[in-house]
Amino acid sequence: MNDSRQDPLDRCRQRVAYLEARLTGLLDSITDGFLMLDRGWRFTYLNQAA
Repeated sequence: MNDSRQDPLDRCRQRVAYLEARLTGLLDSITDGFLMLDRGWRFTYLNQAA
């Protein structure tokens, strides 16, 4: 199919990937250590300073 319209799920996945990259860039730019935990107290994110 050579349609210029894109599958809505593909657009959503691309948007999520874009926002994830922006958030990671922002969190990695923080010079202090930063971490995120989930509800089970497991690490879900550590920036480079942490």
